[in-house]
Amino acid sequence: MDALIEKERRKARAAILSWLLVIVPAGIGLAIWFTLRSLVLHALIVFEVSAWAWQAYDQFSFVFFGFVWLALVFVYQYMLYKQGMKGRMGASFRRLTAAMTAALLAAQLLLYAIGGTDMSVRTAFMMAAEAMIFAALLTARGRAAGKAGTASASEERKDGA
Repeated sequence: MDALIEKERRKARAAILSWLLVIVPAGIGLAIWFTLRSLVLHALIVFEVSAWAWQAYDQFSFVFFGFVWLALVFVYQYMLYKQGMKGRMGASFRRLTAAMTAALLAAQLLLYAIGGTDMSVRTAFMMAAEAMIFAALLTARGRAAGKAGTASASEERKDGA
């Protein structure tokens, strides 16, 4: 009976923690959503799309990116939950947040490349901060993976013995 109770507690902890942790990638995803919207609007100017079609492109891209964002939030939450059940939520969260930060940086660099934004001190600072966060998450993932590997090996020995 205790094993069943412990399994249910682990499920509840994983569910609550996955919903709390998904807030960070969801917030980064919102920033990506609005950056991509600006990117689409500036691409319309660069590629000289008819001004009559701008509103349709703007509204369609906004709704499309919104659906993609919402779907990814649920996928990320489910992925974090499943990894939490295995005890690997931290590594999964770092990997996910690093990927989202890299996507945001890439979208902002594309926006800058087509002339959608000027390189002010604030913009440069934000891009540099995103690059540092990305590097820190990748470095932390490598260190945590080494520790997790030794922990899981010792757990396997306990289970096998």
